[in-house]
Amino acid sequence: MSGNNLSRRPSALASIALAFCGCSLPIAQSAAQAADPTIFHRDEGLTLRWHLQAGANAVAEQKLFWNLAATTTPDSNYDPNKAWLELYVKPGISAERSLAGGAVLYGKLSAVASATRGTDAFESTNASSLTLEKLHAGLRGKWDSDLSYDLSIGSRELRLGTGMLIASGASSGFERGALKFGPRKAWDQAVVAQLASGSLSGTAFYVSPNELPSSEGRNRLAGIDLRHDGVGGGYLGATLLRVLNSESAYVQAAPNGVGAPTVLPGARDGTVALSLYVKSNPLPG
Repeated sequence: MSGNNLSRRPSALASIALAFCGCSLPIAQSAAQAADPTIFHRDEGLTLRWHLQAGANAVAEQKLFWNLAATTTPDSNYDPNKAWLELYVKPGISAERSLAGGAVLYGKLSAVASATRGTDAFESTNASSLTLEKLHAGLRGKWDSDLSYDLSIGSRELRLGTGMLIASGASSGFERGALKFGPRKAWDQAVVAQLASGSLSGTAFYVSPNELPSSEGRNRLAGIDLRHDGVGGGYLGATLLRVLNSESAYVQAAPNGVGAPTVLPGARDGTVALSLYVKSNPLPG
């Protein structure tokens, strides 16, 4: 439950996203390694892969936040017209070990280095940060021909349904830089148990987001997700969660929208939320 939304009028945005998927391989290599250049080791059931993402993003914005600063806080001298450059690189390594009975033990380690050059929409200037992204281990396999399982613990990504409740588990921007890119996606802590049989799947989860140090709310969430996948990419499901702990403030509107809003510290604590989601492709093409 994290992200950054910018409201603006006319804007000019130029983006260049770079993805790198090549490597030099030894002359003697397996067919699998030749087919997948990210594999740099495969032997006796152990497979090691490297991962790399990188990006550069040039941003130009005009009349940010509908130019409200000029009306509501004219003394702030906020400039609604800005231009800045964002950069990030995300290297990583993953491993899979095949076990007796067909189970697979897996894990991944990755980090994110991000930076902003210039001043972004929230007045952060030349911010940069290096943080851990993923560090998790898991076990997946089958109990029989119909029932499969996947158990994992650690820092990892988790998105459920359309992402209404559970999507990006980390924050970027501000002191970390790369506000628009938002390269961080993994939850800081995650325990995830998934069971699937045919088109039905269920997920139980406990997650804590990787929040900005300047706005750490010590949020802890737990819940379940049930989903049915249909043919053609359609699906139907529901996510139920409870906020086990939160120190994040909640802004409550004034009665009938008249007057200043009230800031309620820690008001998210104990919140229960339900999301029903569906996707259908009834028309060909």
